[in-house]
Amino acid sequence: MSNTKKVNLYTIILLFCASVYGQKSIENPDTGISRYPGSITKIEILENETLLHLKLKGKPGKAIPAHKNAYIEDFETKTKLKVVKAEGIDLNTKTPIPKTGEINYILHFPKLRATTQAIDFRLEDGKISWFFYAIFLGEKQEVVPKAVKDWLYKEVSKSTKKPLENYDTKDFFNKNTARLVGYIKGYSPRLGFTTGIIHTTNNITKEDYPLVVPIAENGRFEIDVSLSHPSYFSLKFGKIKWCSVYLEPEQTLAVVVGAKDTYLGPLAEITKNLSGFRLIRMSSRNFKKHVTTSTPDEFKKRQLAIYKRNVAKIEAYLEANTIKPNSKSAILLQHKNEMVNASKLIDFESYRKRALKKDSTNLVLKTKVSKTYYDFLEDIDFNAKSLLVLEDFSSFINRLAYANPLRIYPQRNIKNPKKTFTTYLKEEGIKITDTDSANQANFDRKKISSQKAYNAYSDKFSAVYKKAKLEYNAKYVTPLLQDGIDTFLLEKWRLKDSVLINTLKKDKGLVYDITKIRALDFDLKKINNAEKARTYWEALSKQIEHPFLREEGRRLVTKMYPDISQISKTGIDGKANGTLKIEPIAYTLPDGKGKTIFKKLIAPHKGKILFVDFWATWCAPCVSSIKKMKETRSDYANHKDFDFIFITDTSSPEKAYNTFVADQDLKNTTRLSEDEFNYLRQLFEFNGIPRYILVDKNGNVVNKNFPIHNFYRLLDSILETYK
Repeated sequence: MSNTKKVNLYTIILLFCASVYGQKSIENPDTGISRYPGSITKIEILENETLLHLKLKGKPGKAIPAHKNAYIEDFETKTKLKVVKAEGIDLNTKTPIPKTGEINYILHFPKLRATTQAIDFRLEDGKISWFFYAIFLGEKQEVVPKAVKDWLYKEVSKSTKKPLENYDTKDFFNKNTARLVGYIKGYSPRLGFTTGIIHTTNNITKEDYPLVVPIAENGRFEIDVSLSHPSYFSLKFGKIKWCSVYLEPEQTLAVVVGAKDTYLGPLAEITKNLSGFRLIRMSSRNFKKHVTTSTPDEFKKRQLAIYKRNVAKIEAYLEANTIKPNSKSAILLQHKNEMVNASKLIDFESYRKRALKKDSTNLVLKTKVSKTYYDFLEDIDFNAKSLLVLEDFSSFINRLAYANPLRIYPQRNIKNPKKTFTTYLKEEGIKITDTDSANQANFDRKKISSQKAYNAYSDKFSAVYKKAKLEYNAKYVTPLLQDGIDTFLLEKWRLKDSVLINTLKKDKGLVYDITKIRALDFDLKKINNAEKARTYWEALSKQIEHPFLREEGRRLVTKMYPDISQISKTGIDGKANGTLKIEPIAYTLPDGKGKTIFKKLIAPHKGKILFVDFWATWCAPCVSSIKKMKETRSDYANHKDFDFIFITDTSSPEKAYNTFVADQDLKNTTRLSEDEFNYLRQLFEFNGIPRYILVDKNGNVVNKNFPIHNFYRLLDSILETYK
């Protein structure tokens, strides 16, 4: 064969191979992290274009966003290829989901490089952000590297203790740590986050313990998690991925995070079972509508119908997945249904009371709740420790504690001070101005219609008067408020116990006892006296049956009064009653990334008392609080001893953030990365916002959970105490 013919033959073979290689079809491609209500069923890489076949599931009639801004991006070169046409939807308009609840469509993009190994898909349309990160194009590609798989299995195998057989065991409460290890498929720091965060909470005491999960560049992560009992909770990675995990003390769970999360280890099955089920729920919109249009019995009938549908759905789910009806998974799914149902029914009465204040003419809102309305509580076993496993428990028990029948308190008569303020001024030789005297004589609280009006009234007094009033209150008024407070609180629980047993037809049990532990922090702050706190707890603890709950309660008392076991007859302040100072003691922050980030933020304000507000544009209570305090911020602008600082993260969209900051004239505000914000959450131990922190002039924390409702009443005292 001549050389020319050989060259031509080789050229034909190469062209043929290139054509075959350049055209391929990948069925159900594997992906990394995603946020999309469906899946990619196929990718076709053709000679001149790339096709993505998508299947979307949703509520019939609901419109999916226009896809005109959709694009794919080469994982390696970062080249973006914008969508050029579509089949099954209109690129430029919203498309309604058909009656089947499913819509299949194809997006056409320009051709990819022949050597492209992975792509991203993204769609941004207003508030909608859909994406698939790391769509793998190689059919035989090792999506999870062998070294990572080996590491995950090795970590899981280190747990030699077997998981709990059931939740009735005496080993249910266990303060040994659990371990979580994992890998994020297709991870790269380009995703915009290098940490995850676990939102763990002590369901017995209400203490938050958010835990930052560092992510290595290769996508691995590992963390030891402090628990008190088996727990099912959320793990969040940046803005783009939530997943839920089930852990037990002294156990290890491995998770491969992607579009479809994969779990490894003895706890894998129960985690998969719990994360694979969704309850049918009444929409927020329908709930609010029923509050003003349905009587309690009408609403209860509708909600119980949803509850029964969920009972049937759970039974079908258990059968379809061969899950035993008495297994831990089955028990937890049943509990979830019970607690969500109870929370919704308790919420209904609570919302009705608020609505009636706004519309006192609504006859539906005036319909009284029947005596049998709360009989749904009879179906919940108040001694079932397994209720504590689920995140839903916190919401349920909060609502139970403040359910209308249990909002009962004894009458309390407080004596008048032994000495009037006028007498105190004379005896102490404190001279006040004529203006102070006139304001004091004209003061009538009934004419004070708002906090703003009260602030305006308070500002009329001199600094000498304000200081004298604080000292007088501390000496003659506060002790009266504290006198008998422990007896008052015990009587409160006696009344609640009676209502629970006689009206709600429930024995007290473990769950109800937990409401008493969860109220301890609030009750002890009202007592504000070490000896009385000890007396109160000794009496209350006798009502708590489970030893683990008693130990948690004792720990809370000791935490608030560190020297409670060493209090002498003279008291910790040298006085016979052992009264603690009202103001908390400032503490230094523990070393770590969180402290470094926070110290850098407050450094420009050295020498000032700082009120730090953690907030977000999407957080309604945060926004409301900031708006209410706009005038106060103006009043304290350029104050030599005091300043406000506002901290949010990139979950607050930049445009909305800038608009709100300008509208509210916020100074000293910063928008951190979510990684930095995660470390501050861990530092100050909060899962939810708003959260308010008070810092003294030395940068030490005075209060890491400042009561915003007492801002105005406490501010002058704070400025005086920490000046």
